[in-house]
Amino acid sequence: MKKIALAGAGGTGKSTLAAEVNKRYGTPVIPEYAREVAVEMKVENIRKMEPDVAYEFQCRILDKKIAEENSHETFIADRSMADVMAYYLRWCSREIDDDRNKKYIDRCAEQLKHYDQVVVLPPVIPLENDGFRSAKVYYQYEIHCLVVGILVDKEIPWSTLSETAMDKRVDYIQALYEDQA
Repeated sequence: MKKIALAGAGGTGKSTLAAEVNKRYGTPVIPEYAREVAVEMKVENIRKMEPDVAYEFQCRILDKKIAEENSHETFIADRSMADVMAYYLRWCSREIDDDRNKKYIDRCAEQLKHYDQVVVLPPVIPLENDGFRSAKVYYQYEIHCLVVGILVDKEIPWSTLSETAMDKRVDYIQALYEDQA
């Protein structure tokens, strides 16, 4: 049983790749949950949330991802716990007390250990502003650097998937599942 997580900034193709792996092989997909939680909380602009609302937003995402990941023996996750941690650090940690920060980060770090492999998709796809994720190149780069730094710091096995052709991306993920058999 394999647990593979896709990581990287918004717009790198994580959701599309996860959906294609599911379509071809039936691998369960763990969603990123940010959009779903934004709808649940009636958040119209995630960049303009008050600190306590942003904290609740991030906690709901974390809770949903952990529950879903723990309910499957094999999956492909659209967004890894390193991503969840990176977005939390970027949008919450400055305004939240260190006790809550530590609790959140520790939960992410513990869940990271459950992955067999994290595959980082670097920011190579130009983004259109969809009103939810940022289309700014250096914001993408910031998140990418945070994700990679977290994976290195926490000693999580990871690789980079620079290929942009979908067939080759899916083949790469399939080979990871086969290599771990």
